[in-house]
Amino acid sequence: MDNPLRSEAAMFRVVVLVGIAAVPVIALGLLAGAAWALGAIVLELAVSVVLLRRRSRAAGVQPPPPT
Repeated sequence: MDNPLRSEAAMFRVVVLVGIAAVPVIALGLLAGAAWALGAIVLELAVSVVLLRRRSRAAGVQPPPPT
């Protein structure tokens, strides 16, 4: 797996994704309270961990086909 922060374009993508992920947390924090914002953060972290695990397993070394 290559380093996702090698290029400026990749880093820009990371910054945009973090900004997009922050919008619902800030909105819930302002509208519904800190507990709801914390719930949104936990949900976003859980989804991101699941997606990263799937991506890392797909990018891993594939076992050789049985002979």
